[in-house]
Amino acid sequence: MSRSAHDILAEWLCQLLPSGWAWPTDEASNLAGLLMALAIARAQLEADLAALLLEISPKTSTLLLDDYRAVLGPDPYGRDVGTLTQAQWQALLYSRWVARGGQSIAYYEALATSLGFTLTIYEPVAAVYGAFTYGDGTVYSTPEYDNFVWVVTLPRVGTGIEAIIRANQPADADVVFRYQSDGGFGNYPFDQIAFGS
Repeated sequence: MSRSAHDILAEWLCQLLPSGWAWPTDEASNLAGLLMALAIARAQLEADLAALLLEISPKTSTLLLDDYRAVLGPDPYGRDVGTLTQAQWQALLYSRWVARGGQSIAYYEALATSLGFTLTIYEPVAAVYGAFTYGDGTVYSTPEYDNFVWVVTLPRVGTGIEAIIRANQPADADVVFRYQSDGGFGNYPFDQIAFGS
């Protein structure tokens, strides 16, 4: 909260200057006139700083939003394409500003929460038949099923997190997307996945 020039002058005259006849506290004195010129500049500085208080984060920024766009550059996942409202720009730039890397299930769940929706990731365990583990590439499986599989359940198509997960998925994992509005596994037909429904 910024102060007025008169508040600053009153503080300087009554609290910061020494007492005595050479240091008058009267606002009509020559000393007060000299200090008022400095107090006006100080009040303007405090008002400018108060106006920039909300600009410290892209989440609340309005004046420096274009600067945040320039610093962060284009979104690597294409979420900044098209016409976005100011609130959408703020949310997108803030999520990129505070983003941290990670390849754990907890990381992607927290990322989805920060984007405003919930996802679940299920990692099925390969079936074991005696000494043979389905998917190990020895007897019945093919190499495309040797990876681990993540089944990511999203509320709807087009949340924007699909590209993020595909770009950052663990090297040994195959990601399958499932949508709550659909009954299947999104982009994978049932006969191409090693586990059932």
